[in-house]
Amino acid sequence: MRHQILMAVPMAACLLFSPTLHGQSLGDAQIAHIAVTANQLDITAAELALEKSSHSEVRRFAETMIRDHKGVIEQAVALADRLGVTPADNELSRSLTTQTEETLSRLRSLEGASFDHAYIGNEVAYHETVITAVAETLIPSASHPDLRQLLRDVLPALRAHLDHARHVQEDLPLDDAVIAHIAVTANELDITAAEQALQKSSHPEVRRFAQTMVRDHRGVIEQAAGLAGRLGLTPVDNHLSRSLEAQASDVRERLGSLQGVAFDRAYIEHEVTYHAAVIATVQDTLIPNAANAELRALLEGVVPALEAHLNHARQVGRELRNR
Repeated sequence: MRHQILMAVPMAACLLFSPTLHGQSLGDAQIAHIAVTANQLDITAAELALEKSSHSEVRRFAETMIRDHKGVIEQAVALADRLGVTPADNELSRSLTTQTEETLSRLRSLEGASFDHAYIGNEVAYHETVITAVAETLIPSASHPDLRQLLRDVLPALRAHLDHARHVQEDLPLDDAVIAHIAVTANELDITAAEQALQKSSHPEVRRFAQTMVRDHRGVIEQAAGLAGRLGLTPVDNHLSRSLEAQASDVRERLGSLQGVAFDRAYIEHEVTYHAAVIATVQDTLIPNAANAELRALLEGVVPALEAHLNHARQVGRELRNR
């Protein structure tokens, strides 16, 4: 299933990690313009959240973004006037604007919990990127000490915004679009782990288990894709999916350093732990929150297969321990 990822670090923000734009150093005029642009774009996103969201914590967060970022803009404009610096438009400011407009366009197509997850997810990613950019690029590149100090002064507020966004994110309710993304992500990640096992393992039972994982999880993804298409659902990225992805990335790195029996045992141990956790999540979180009866039925239908996978992994684990 091809997902529409609605929480994305603006690609243009990657330019913030370089102190130059096509060989041109960032001067105070460009930095001032970038700072004002970044704040104004987050205000625009917050204004959209106030138009679309009815979630009290999402609205409170958006109101905080408008108030705080307007304050930074006022400080930046006043400082620029005092220093006789005219904020100069530049490639980075334009790229940030373009990327944010694309994100806002996607957000406008969402409603309810799907919008809330996508908006707050974007805020987490945006603030993570901006904090790093201010600390590692804009402050070192600023030549006037007052501009450097202003940038230093905004860092605590940006970090507080990031913490606030993460807190709101953890408390957001799940809807069917979010649940669909979690379900597909969990299956895709186990396919990736199985493909790694097929590349590295020569043990016939480990390989047979991995082949079963690829086949069965692909089947679930196909079912989920078909159901989402019928229901008109666009799976929405969320913090639970990203947490799964982060954990899977750590596991892939650890497994990649192992060979032979050590790899086989570590892979199967991971599969036991992973399937036990996924079964608990499906039963305790996804099924109770699924509004659509067909989606609930799909989730309920995969539990026996997940339990069979868990038993299979435990059996292979016993064989490996007896080697």
